[in-house]
Amino acid sequence: MKKMLRQIKRLLDKTFGTIIDEFYWRFRGKSWAKKYLTPESINHPHRQLLIEHIAIYAPFESALEVGCASGANLYLIAKRFPTVKLYGTDINKRAVYIGREWFATQGINCSFSTHKAEDLKQFPDKSIDIIFTDAALIYVGPEKIERVIKEFARVAKKALIFNEWHDESQNSIYNDHWIHNYRTLLKKFTSEDNIRFTKIPQELWGGDWAKYGYIIEVKI
Repeated sequence: MKKMLRQIKRLLDKTFGTIIDEFYWRFRGKSWAKKYLTPESINHPHRQLLIEHIAIYAPFESALEVGCASGANLYLIAKRFPTVKLYGTDINKRAVYIGREWFATQGINCSFSTHKAEDLKQFPDKSIDIIFTDAALIYVGPEKIERVIKEFARVAKKALIFNEWHDESQNSIYNDHWIHNYRTLLKKFTSEDNIRFTKIPQELWGGDWAKYGYIIEVKI
């Protein structure tokens, strides 16, 4: 049954793009969001790699994670950079609520909100130093990815940092998730000299992440 449902979802994703994943993540239950805040999740080695790449741009005053779930990455940033003003957005209200409540118990200030990836209208132009994602844009289809990046570029002041799936193919590829050519996409908004790719090592995260996973940085 699970195999059949996955095949149906693959067909729907290919046909309708982002809307199927948006529906899935918007209404997904809260158990997964709670797991994001377990020690096993928080200490996953890919998060430390992401934080190290964010730290390159220190000092910075503000950071926004789009697709933050319940905030595991934001928690790590708060621990390392306690004076940074943190923001997190996610499409799932349950995850946002769990993150907001858990951060309060930790004595950490973080402004959580519920929005789609391309909906950052609450943030003025060039108002956030760093915008980052972690396995969020793999759910954004080719019909929407450019619009999402354009909105990120509008709001970000210092850097964009993505932990996502990248391939040099001419067109986006679908392999359960979306694999985009970020070099081509980002060159529409900045010089290629400002873009840097760092491959996710096999020993850090295996499977498709070892094949397609990159930390993608854009210096603004």
